[in-house]
Amino acid sequence: TQEFLTIKEPVVISAPLDFNQTVSQVNQRMTSLAQDMATHMERVFSSNFERVTAEVGNAINANGAPFTLELYLDALDRIDVEFDSFGFPIWPILSGHPATLEALRREFERFRSSSQLRDRAEAIVRKKREDWRVRESSRRLVN
Repeated sequence: TQEFLTIKEPVVISAPLDFNQTVSQVNQRMTSLAQDMATHMERVFSSNFERVTAEVGNAINANGAPFTLELYLDALDRIDVEFDSFGFPIWPILSGHPATLEALRREFERFRSSSQLRDRAEAIVRKKREDWRVRESSRRLVN
C-alpha cells in the first residue's frame, strides 16, 4: 500500500484595515498554492505512472526521439485494449503538454496517407479484439 503524501505550506497574510485588499491577498495566495499543488500532483502522477508502466512492461522509451505513429502503434501492441458493447476499441487517452498538440495532430494525419500504417493499426485492432474476447469469455463471475 502507498501512503498519502503530506503537503504543508504556511499561509501568512498581512491584515491591513482595507477588507478588499485583504481578500485580494488571500485570493492571490490561494491561487498560488493551488497552482503549486497541481504542479506537485502532476509530478507525483507522472513518476508513479512511469514506475508502474515499467514494472508491468508497458513502458516505451523513445530516448528523446519525437512522437511517431510507429511508436504509438508499438505502445498499443503492448497494452490490453478494452472494447465497447458495439465492438469498438476504447483507446487510451494521450496526454501531453499543449505545445505538443499540433505535432501530435500532424503525426496522426499520416494515417490518411500511409496504407502501411493503417494496415498495421487494423492488424493490432484485430489482435486486441480477439485477446479481449478470450479475456471476457474466460472471466469468472462471482455468485
